[in-house]
Amino acid sequence: MKSAQNIDYLELTKTLLAEHPVEILLKGMSMFPTLKEGERAVIEQISDLKTLRKGDIIAFRKDAEIICHRVLKIEETGDKTLITTAGDNNNLSDKAIEFEDVYGKMISHKTKKGLYQSSGSLKMKFYKVLFINLPWITKKFYKVIQKLKKLIKKQ
Repeated sequence: MKSAQNIDYLELTKTLLAEHPVEILLKGMSMFPTLKEGERAVIEQISDLKTLRKGDIIAFRKDAEIICHRVLKIEETGDKTLITTAGDNNNLSDKAIEFEDVYGKMISHKTKKGLYQSSGSLKMKFYKVLFINLPWITKKFYKVIQKLKKLIKKQ
């Protein structure tokens, strides 16, 4: 999911994260159904790489945007740490990023109704298991839902 798209916003976000968690308005459908457009991700700066786990949702810089995607793989290669991510609703993973490009980890999100949902909640743990451990089921389920939607529209 995308967030705001200007350099000043990116720098301000990084500066604020050094002191406390920051809410980021989400755009797009790449993390559907876990996160929806118009919701807000609450991001906390990661001070230690060891706290980052496969399945966590992170915010990172890509060009002039902040992207929130799920961690698929963490690789230490010599002096660099590469992190591979993907949106829950994407068929392909993103190009690996360096740890320095990570702004922080999502600790909760705010729904459109104004309710906060912790990343440790049962619903969020369910999505983490589903999208990390059973991705083939998720992709098939999503395709079935899309076909059903098309059939309903035709009627």
